[in-house]
Amino acid sequence: MTNSGLLGPLVGAIETARRPMLAQRHKLAANETRTRNALIDPILRALDWDVSDPSRVTVEYDHLPNGRVDYALLDQNGKAFAVIEAKKLDERLEPHRGHLARYAYESHPVFAVLTNGDIWELYSVEATDSDFHFIRREIISLSENEPIQSARALFLLWRLNVAEEQPTEESSDESESAEHEEAGRKERQREAGRKAAETRRRNTMAKSERAELGQRILADYEAGKGSYTQLAENYNISRQIAWTLADKARKRRT
Repeated sequence: MTNSGLLGPLVGAIETARRPMLAQRHKLAANETRTRNALIDPILRALDWDVSDPSRVTVEYDHLPNGRVDYALLDQNGKAFAVIEAKKLDERLEPHRGHLARYAYESHPVFAVLTNGDIWELYSVEATDSDFHFIRREIISLSENEPIQSARALFLLWRLNVAEEQPTEESSDESESAEHEEAGRKERQREAGRKAAETRRRNTMAKSERAELGQRILADYEAGKGSYTQLAENYNISRQIAWTLADKARKRRT
């Protein structure tokens, strides 16, 4: 699949969204629901998130200790891949960043998003029980940035970037439970070993080598050869490193 084919539907949705921003701006700026219907929902659909499917998108996601977030984009197991806080068009986003960070801390998604339909702020979330990092990745304006530039930034939220896993099922059989526990322990050991190897690789990899690898990953991703999760497995690195290297390559290009 070509780059234009991969980004085409999203670029088209962005171009379509720009029209009501100009023609109906005062109406959209007066009401958050109108903004969501006219601007935000079409972008999510272009990213392959069906906002009418509650198994994939939960609107008014309230599985949080304190409050609710406007959207949660869910993986196969019902865990939040991304949380999105929506505001009406032209509303200032700065006062709401703290709320978004709190929602991200409570739900541990991969990404968190704050948007008024025009401005989209994308943050990556790295959270454990003892550590939390809320890192700004992109800020774009659909009305000011070129549609292809906006599409490349928003493509981080593409549904196929979600690492699909089979839903886990509870079992009352003790032997099966023990097998699952043992399998989980071995998987954690493998993950720890892989992270240690990645740390050594990252520390020894020359800057030029990182740049070259990022370019290859970005090219493969835009050519439709796989999600960042799949490409990370191909290059024997974590998804986070694959995404970071590709993101740096994209920014150098633009």
